Amino acid sequence: MTDHVEISFKKFDDCSTRAKSLCGLHQYLNSSHQTKLIDYDDLLRSSIILVVSAFDYLVHEIFHRECLHRIEGGKIEPSFHVPLSLGPDLLNRKKELSNFIVATNSYKSFVAPDKFAAIVRVLVDKPWEKMATELKVSEQEAKSRLRDIVDWRNRLAHQADINPNYGGSELYPICRLDTEEAISDMIEYGKALCTVIRTSR
Repeated sequence: MTDHVEISFKKFDDCSTRAKSLCGLHQYLNSSHQTKLIDYDDLLRSSIILVVSAFDYLVHEIFHRECLHRIEGGKIEPSFHVPLSLGPDLLNRKKELSNFIVATNSYKSFVAPDKFAAIVRVLVDKPWEKMATELKVSEQEAKSRLRDIVDWRNRLAHQADINPNYGGSELYPICRLDTEEAISDMIEYGKALCTVIRTSR
């Protein structure tokens, strides 16, 4: 049976595929339709924003669904706090509990390494240690790579990729191969998260 982790990952993977398709479109247009009228590099910038946003969505979805799943199974994590107004009988107030989780986290982002750890730690002990094991890198390397990609996304989303060293007249350069590598790395983070969640039950 397909579980909620697999369903959530499928949505993330579909978004990642769309991000990779933007890179493919960039390569095609650059090779066959070169023009000074359009900066095709914006396709690469869009793909980075898309894949990081998709990872954020994955973290939100897995946390939401996994909390409900564990409570239904009679396992309430000690660090999972619910309002007293829901009372002790959470199983019979699933809709209210679901709404509470969504409302509490909907405005937050969980892609920065510290924010990611804070939310996943509710479900998993030592999340970055376990993520690093799945990624087959050191804990520091796992955090650093994610931070670099997220900082890149933030520069695109909040600074329009404008390089301030040139008086705001030029954008930072962007490379298709670097972009594709970042997308592939984010997919690996998504896979690792799903494995870590499953093995922590």
